[in-house]
Amino acid sequence: MRMMNIPTANNTNIGRLESSPPINMNETLSSSDNPNVGNEVPTEPGVNDDESGAQSRPLNIPSVGNEVPTELGVNIDESDAQSRLSKKRKRKTRKTRGKNKPKFGLQGREKVQFNAIGQPVAPDDKVAQLGRFIGQLAAECSNFPLNAKNWAELCRNGKVEEAWLTIQDALDWSDPETLALASDIKDVIVDKLHERWKSFKYKMKKKWYTPFKGMERRFICGNKHIHAGQWRALVSRWDETKNQEVAETNITNRQQLKLHQTTGTKTYAQMRYQWERKHPEEVLDRVTFFGLVYSLSKKDPTNPQPSNEEAKKKFDELQELENDVRNEGREVTSEVRNEIFNKVMGPETRNRVRGYGIGAKWADVPGIITQKNGMKHKLIALSEAYEAQHVANERREAALAQQLKESAEREEALQASYAQLNKKLESLETQVGANPLTQIFAAAGINSMESLDLGRLIHFLKKPDNPQAISISNVQMGHNINQSCTTC
Repeated sequence: MRMMNIPTANNTNIGRLESSPPINMNETLSSSDNPNVGNEVPTEPGVNDDESGAQSRPLNIPSVGNEVPTELGVNIDESDAQSRLSKKRKRKTRKTRGKNKPKFGLQGREKVQFNAIGQPVAPDDKVAQLGRFIGQLAAECSNFPLNAKNWAELCRNGKVEEAWLTIQDALDWSDPETLALASDIKDVIVDKLHERWKSFKYKMKKKWYTPFKGMERRFICGNKHIHAGQWRALVSRWDETKNQEVAETNITNRQQLKLHQTTGTKTYAQMRYQWERKHPEEVLDRVTFFGLVYSLSKKDPTNPQPSNEEAKKKFDELQELENDVRNEGREVTSEVRNEIFNKVMGPETRNRVRGYGIGAKWADVPGIITQKNGMKHKLIALSEAYEAQHVANERREAALAQQLKESAEREEALQASYAQLNKKLESLETQVGANPLTQIFAAAGINSMESLDLGRLIHFLKKPDNPQAISISNVQMGHNINQSCTTC
């Protein structure tokens, strides 16, 4: 299996960068602290003379612990005394258990079950080992330098891809369903690497920077596995005024967090998976899962016991809204409970979904209410407004084109009716041309059918002083002509 410079049981020095020697916090006390250490034991002159008569040189033998001082005048091997002193000092130095060694994938590829969005869910021991393995990769400074400016820089230089290949080699891909989720699994693993890298930096800052803030001691990290140059560069960046202000803001925001989950080391994805296996016929809504996460009792999710006052307040708000829905006569379905959760807890932010764990994105959970902030939200709003205006303009143009088309069709129909009427009038004029009535029309000043004015003709026929007056029967005949022309 390919390893990313992580020491294993077989090879403990592969690719490890040299780090600065650790500071021994349990150094042996100096002679000023222990007057018995380093003081010479006086000897009487003339004792232990050798055969030549020369006086032997006194030995500087420290009194160690509660040992009885050596009797004066007796020769003692100096090397033996130093050996005993060295053993005593070693017993005073606290032993550490050393760096964790990866156990995931040592016996071959590990078979892990993943859910629909690529999160590991079973078995529990393998999920835990995989999580620790990811944390060990993220904490290896030779692969993920602590002084990198951001996660994007590590992605660009290929370190993240190398870590994914290492984890990929440790997983069993024989299951077709697991193989089909390879892309989603990679996204989740990369998110976990990012989270573990940030978490490791936070732990080192809390232990080796914050207590020594403003002191030279902060430039020396007590973790011997951290590269000294990387640590100094990281501390220099933390000392910048801008980063100090960001850190203070983050501390303030963190202190406002009052809800604390009670799931321990088990992930949200594992809890969902186990609940769905126990309740295959039910749908796990967000209100029920909220009760599982922030309740002291996990046995009865329908009656959660809040872990603190803030959790109790949220439980009461959720229950009150649910009762309002029942009072309205509506059924409380999983969709309704999800809406209630959104009203109490607010919309989702930063492309994360609460209650689904690392790796879950907005697109993975339908029906949630999201919030977009900042410049991105403004750009999206402008884009949506432009698109709406464009659609409205297209609709107006389509309506105007339809109106023009209908107007042209009406005008064409009117011209056709005029042409048909003209044809009828011409036919009538041809028929009337040889009729005696033509003379009457001429007397009335009507020269053609185009200038036919029936009102004028009838008025002419009714005039009593008209020398060409005709009888009433002729007037009646003119009335008949009027009706016949109207029907034409």
